[in-house]
Amino acid sequence: MQQAVESVFREESGKIIAGLIRQFGDFDVAEEAMQDAMVAALDHWSREGAPENPAAWITTTAKRKAIDRLRRGQTRRDFQDAVVGGGAGGSG
Repeated sequence: MQQAVESVFREESGKIIAGLIRQFGDFDVAEEAMQDAMVAALDHWSREGAPENPAAWITTTAKRKAIDRLRRGQTRRDFQDAVVGGGAGGSG
């Protein structure tokens, strides 16, 4: 399975990262999502076997990882704003 992941990385990673950057507008998010997707592929494919279209699997997984990362970041910022700002209700 490692060879399948390495092959997808060599052949498709540039296109996948470029697509993620276009979609999310952030190189760091795209790169981290791609890395997370590769780790997920190693884990999942070793148990379930490689999918019919490995590049599509990696792309879809990377998009989901990027969305998760952005949501976590927003949740963290919302929490920090609530703590620093005294909560949503204010001191009214």
